[in-house]
Order: sequence, then C-alpha cells, then structure tokens
Amino acid sequence: QEVASGDYTQEATGYQAVVDVYQMKDPLNAFGIYAEERNPGYQFLQVGNEGYSGGTSVNFWAGAYYVKIAIFDDKDAIKAEAAKLASAVARKITDPATEPVEFSYFPTANRLPHTSLYIPKDVLAQSFFTNGFESKYKAGGKEYKIVLIALPDASSAQAALSRYRQFL
Repeated sequence: QEVASGDYTQEATGYQAVVDVYQMKDPLNAFGIYAEERNPGYQFLQVGNEGYSGGTSVNFWAGAYYVKIAIFDDKDAIKAEAAKLASAVARKITDPATEPVEFSYFPTANRLPHTSLYIPKDVLAQSFFTNGFESKYKAGGKEYKIVLIALPDASSAQAALSRYRQFL
C-alpha cells in the first residue's frame, strides 16, 4: 500500500544502509512477500516476527510491514550493525501479529524450516485457486509439499476440486 525509504550513515563508522519499510494491506500479505523472498539457507534472526541476513541485506516482517535493509558490504561487522538497525526498526512496530493461523493446520513432523509460503493467487498454477498456504517436507529421503487452499464454503471447495480434476 505504501513504502517509506531512507538512507542512513552510522556516524562513528561510516557504514551505510538503505531502509525500505513496506506497509502491506495486512499481516498476511506482509508475511507472503517476506516468505517469497527468503531462502531456507539464510541466517535467521530474532527480529520482528522473523528475519534473516543474506548477502548484503537484512530483511524481516512484523505485523503489516515488510522491512528490507540493504548494506553495501558483506563484512560481518556491517552485518551486525544492520541487524541492530533492524531490531530498532522492529521495536517501532506496535502490532507485530503472528504467523498465519492456517499453518497451525499443517503437520509439524518432517516440515522443513523456513519453507512455509502464502500464495495469494494462481496456487498450483490455477487462476481459480487463491489464498493458498504451502509448506515443504522431507521424509524417507524424499521432499514433498502440502498445499492448503482457503475457500469460502464447501460448495466452492467442491467446484474448485472438480475444476482441478478436469485440469489434471
């Protein structure tokens, strides 16, 4: 819905960062864009609801906000300062929200960490599937995913399933 951006320079060190704060429609969409851009291999941080440091960025989501902090060097000292900056920004967000409730319906056994996604449209590459939730799993040496699609009622679910069966 809106974005605010600022350039910052730490006076004592000269370290520079660009902070972009995206206000999304709601916490679900903030989580959605955050999750779409994260990689399970990143270093995860306790900032906001969840954050990560990867390459020359520190990103996190909290409430209806997705925050991206870009730094200009991947030195550990600069990354540490960027993480502190992220924590300072996160403290300003007064309604941090939680992970979407739909993920509580997913089994926890064998779930791969940091792989849950919110997919607002074109779930399973089908235009009639919207509001999807996905998590990846690994068991017996095989990876698989579970997808949940939120539909308004049983008849809508039956119609969507029938359409999907025709597609298959």
